[in-house]
Amino acid sequence: PISQGTAGPQGAQGGAGTAGEDGVSASMLKYAFNQNTAPPPTTGTIRVDSVVLATVTRLYLAYNDWDGVAVPTLLGLIKAGDRLIVQNLEDETRWVDLTAGADGVDDPVLRYYTVDVDVLAAAPGLPANNAKLMIFHIMAGGAGRVLAP
Repeated sequence: PISQGTAGPQGAQGGAGTAGEDGVSASMLKYAFNQNTAPPPTTGTIRVDSVVLATVTRLYLAYNDWDGVAVPTLLGLIKAGDRLIVQNLEDETRWVDLTAGADGVDDPVLRYYTVDVDVLAAAPGLPANNAKLMIFHIMAGGAGRVLAP
């Protein structure tokens, strides 16, 4: 029979591996579309600054979504370079893919945020007035963002 000797001492721990790729985080907001192109948006609505989808450069987002839920903390997370994908809830062929050109700007008196945007791609046409929309806010990130207390 073959016998095995005793195990030797444990070796030193190896070095750290290479860092992984940055992750992403996404939030979904729910709004109704309002065709008025001037701020401020009414509660539960989003407005844009143009009647032509390809020339939209600014979003106006109310503090409260269509369910009346206050979301200013989430709106305050929108930073330059973040992606915003807006899709019509009732017609998936109507959507727009945007990138934030600057950090969102809070108007605490009128209770809404303004976000400068660039249109990356879009399906034709703005949604109908009062159409229900889903807005996906996608943040690329390394270390993540810390919310203020």
